[in-house]
Amino acid sequence: RELIGRFDASPYFSITDVVTTATGADTALVDGRAWLVVAIPAGYGRQVRAGQPTSVQVLADGSDSNSANVAMSYTSALIAER
Repeated sequence: RELIGRFDASPYFSITDVVTTATGADTALVDGRAWLVVAIPAGYGRQVRAGQPTSVQVLADGSDSNSANVAMSYTSALIAER
């Protein structure tokens, strides 16, 4: 929830949907409903709080590679915040 809150508070991102499957994420990108998807695995928050290594998956619409690169940079910065 904290990670989602960082994206929600950022002026660079708008949360347009929350999906619970990889298919839902792919569909959002393909349909143009999203140009960036952050896949947060179950247990992510627990692992972070326990100081355990964890990861998230970031998928971007690469049809505009410059925008995708900028978005990936902002995304990396938000994920890295603690």
